[in-house]
This record gives sequence, structure tokens and C-alpha cells, in this order.
Amino acid sequence: EIQYTGLRPGEKMYEELSINDDLEPTTHPKINKALEDHNDKLILQLADQLITAVKEGNQAEVFDVVCRAVPEYTPSEQVRKAMPLVELKTNAHPQVST
Repeated sequence: EIQYTGLRPGEKMYEELSINDDLEPTTHPKINKALEDHNDKLILQLADQLITAVKEGNQAEVFDVVCRAVPEYTPSEQVRKAMPLVELKTNAHPQVST
């Protein structure tokens, strides 16, 4: 038997996954489609760079690619201590090479 007991502390009734809150309605009244800016070529290029860095065991390059892929990312103090020799490039905006 399933018994509804209500929401637990911190539990959500619904989830919205949108970066810029630019939503477009769909045919279902409770489902919206997120309209996010993205660059497919850049995403694929960063994914390739990440795969290469992981295969080579290059931690610094992995960290750099992640920081470029997610410019909003701010490493925690724990991460900064673990990667002291890596120059943090979190403000760098990735460019697509042609």
C-alpha cells in the first residue's frame, strides 16, 4: 500500500532545469521547453579535449577544460589546495577553433 505522507524538509514538488529562465510552452500544460544558448561545435570540441586529457592522465588539462566548459564554476578551497600548480582560468571564455 502506498501512503502519501507529504513532502520532507527540503524536498521539492517540482524541478525547473533552466539556466536563463527562457521557457517555451509545449502541448502539455505542465511541461515547458528550455531555450538555452549553446554552441554544438564548441561543446563537441571541449568534450574531445576532455576525453584526451583524461586518457593522458593530465589532471591540469582536465581541470582547465572543465573550467572553460563551465565559466560559472568557482573551485572550492579544497579543490584549489588539491591543484596548487594549476592556473585557474575560470574567467576564460572558450573559443571554437576552425
